[in-house]
Amino acid sequence: MQRDWGWKKIGLAAFTATLAVSPAPLRAQQEIKRKVKTQVEAQYPELARKYNLVGRVRLSVIVTKDGKVKSCKVLGGNAVLANSAQEALKEWKFLPGTEETTETIEFEFKPKA
Repeated sequence: MQRDWGWKKIGLAAFTATLAVSPAPLRAQQEIKRKVKTQVEAQYPELARKYNLVGRVRLSVIVTKDGKVKSCKVLGGNAVLANSAQEALKEWKFLPGTEETTETIEFEFKPKA
């Protein structure tokens, strides 16, 4: 039984290691040129809750002139958390601008106490 548990630990470590998206350095502040009109909070994924994962996900988002999210891509962070961050960011609305802009947004994930 003890031997089986050891393989589970190794499997979890390997699983967690493979989930890492490019290890780009994360900055604490967001680089936003456009003001956010509607912000949707990212959901803490069930798998992250199960393994008590914490971390930050940094994304680049292209915002259209009318303030809608055109596309977003992950710049860094854990893949389990990144999917939730992308889904939330797709729902954000920005104030209209004179041109399409690229913004950098960072989400922080931690379990609620």
